[in-house]
Amino acid sequence: MNMPTPHTARRSKRAQIIRFPLSRQRPLVMKLAQRMTAQAPARAEKMLRLELDRLIDTLHRQGLSDRAVEVEICAFESAIRAELWHLTLLPEFSNEPA
Repeated sequence: MNMPTPHTARRSKRAQIIRFPLSRQRPLVMKLAQRMTAQAPARAEKMLRLELDRLIDTLHRQGLSDRAVEVEICAFESAIRAELWHLTLLPEFSNEPA
């Protein structure tokens, strides 16, 4: 009877890396939202889609599950769109830290 060695048993259980959420990376969110305000709406949407696609590929390469990637990207897109509305509706307050 073969008993698995302790180091073999550990290999089968992989730890999932929990990254710092993209939606909480305020400088990145603000930078993308500011870049979007400088573009025509159709071009801004295309730029956002390309950035999200790039991040999806990156997160998959890092080993995150499809569900984790979906949650992360949805939250990140929501944070960008919220900042975009903030910049559009309240431009005089856009330089103040939140």
